[in-house]
Amino acid sequence: MNFIRQEKSNRLVLKKYKGLAGNKRYHQFAKLLIDLGGYNINIYNSALPKDIDRIISVDVERSVNHNKSKSQVRYILTQLYYYYNDYNQGLAYIATFLSCFVHKDVVVNVMRDVLVEKMHRNVWKTSLIHLREEMHVLEQICGEGVLEGMSKSDMHFQFFLQKYVFTMFINVFSEEYLLEYFKNFLTRENYHYLVISSIMKQVYIEKNYDDESLGKICVMMGVMSNLPESIQKRSLEDAKFNYISSDRVRNWIDEGRLIAETKIVIIDDDGNTEDEISLYSDDSEEDCDIV
Repeated sequence: MNFIRQEKSNRLVLKKYKGLAGNKRYHQFAKLLIDLGGYNINIYNSALPKDIDRIISVDVERSVNHNKSKSQVRYILTQLYYYYNDYNQGLAYIATFLSCFVHKDVVVNVMRDVLVEKMHRNVWKTSLIHLREEMHVLEQICGEGVLEGMSKSDMHFQFFLQKYVFTMFINVFSEEYLLEYFKNFLTRENYHYLVISSIMKQVYIEKNYDDESLGKICVMMGVMSNLPESIQKRSLEDAKFNYISSDRVRNWIDEGRLIAETKIVIIDDDGNTEDEISLYSDDSEEDCDIV
């Protein structure tokens, strides 16, 4: 709890969770983290590459206030970089949140051996190809109805990935629902896809909101904060009773990678190139024409 006391004035990562230490689920969640990550860690002491060191330093300064907290979060992110060989800014949010519960070495183990593997280890890579993989999985799970609704409201999955995937609903879900989300995420397969799918279907298919309310919700989803608690609660309830096999998810990830590695040239009616979308791939064999 020392970390929470140190960060009582934190206005970025922990702004919604001032009562965390008094939550009845606090000790239960801390015990779960220790059960999952309470073992010895191989420590890396090498200096970080200069560009990574600069990014992590900026993220630490933004994420935590107290010097001891900064040292702890920096240690976690450094260890993750050497294991993961890459870095995504969402990791700073998660490291800060989990540090409220357990020792820094437990946080490293949980993030390295459980969280990164369950999310599928490419999610926190910086390459656009991995972003497209994640988007494709969500498109397949949510279905055409959600995609049509998002298109009509001029929204896109990439607007939500930062808070819904990369920072795992931190500062989106309330304290109670965030703890439940993390607990289930750490102990179930593909849980985050089920939660996101429920949120999208509530907003875009069931349409239990008038146009004005829907517009406000879409804005909230886009700016990634203050999602109505009714949606939070329902998304976690729905996820309890749904399941997606890891084999299907892996297949969708592979499909998303192929899409990202394909260079697409859009041609107008006169045969002129209107736009070129190349998320990736310097070595794609041929362009795919869409007429």
